[in-house]
Amino acid sequence: MNTSPCAPTARTNAKKVTNEGFVGFFVTELGGDAHEVTHVYRYDDYDARDDARNAMKRSETWTAFLKASKPMVRRQKSEIFLEATKATASAGMEANDVLRRAREGNGGRADGVFEWRRYQLELGYNPIPKLVDALAKGLPSKLASDRDGRGELVWMGYSDVGKLNQFVELWRYDCYQDHIKAREAARSADAWRAAINEIAPMVQMFDTQLMRPAAASPIK
Repeated sequence: MNTSPCAPTARTNAKKVTNEGFVGFFVTELGGDAHEVTHVYRYDDYDARDDARNAMKRSETWTAFLKASKPMVRRQKSEIFLEATKATASAGMEANDVLRRAREGNGGRADGVFEWRRYQLELGYNPIPKLVDALAKGLPSKLASDRDGRGELVWMGYSDVGKLNQFVELWRYDCYQDHIKAREAARSADAWRAAINEIAPMVQMFDTQLMRPAAASPIK
């Protein structure tokens, strides 16, 4: 995942050109830096990432994009996350479901609103496995409480490169208000509340951002 605060013109003047692993390109609207863009890639492993990046370096289209976009980028942060498959499986998702979403698009629906939720856990080997176990127990009740299906879980994972012991969630909603209604509904889910109570003592920081997909984003 790459996050780049950009000059305002970057949102309208930059065209995203990228590789097969590209699944999302989002612009932060609330909760983060204005004009910040986040692009998300999915690879089988580090070797596949290297192969894709080397191929992009040989692409005239990609190098032209970099030349045009670099003056707009103020700084860039790159992180790698691994999918929390036990948690996503508890929500009825197959591993790498994010690829299916990227390939199928939004099925004719209007572009959604995406919520990026980030937890920073305490130091140690155990916090991430404990959090994943707790989420796996609580997620089904959270999803069941959202009877109108306002929120869709897109992905969950934990950091492998970057700040360690981070955990992230990506959710999709049709509109901003839906993320509030889904959150309010989850307060009635006893198993979800129990999971949050189990997780909370390990969490040092919790952050949430609302983002819109850019025109070039496969996931919308």
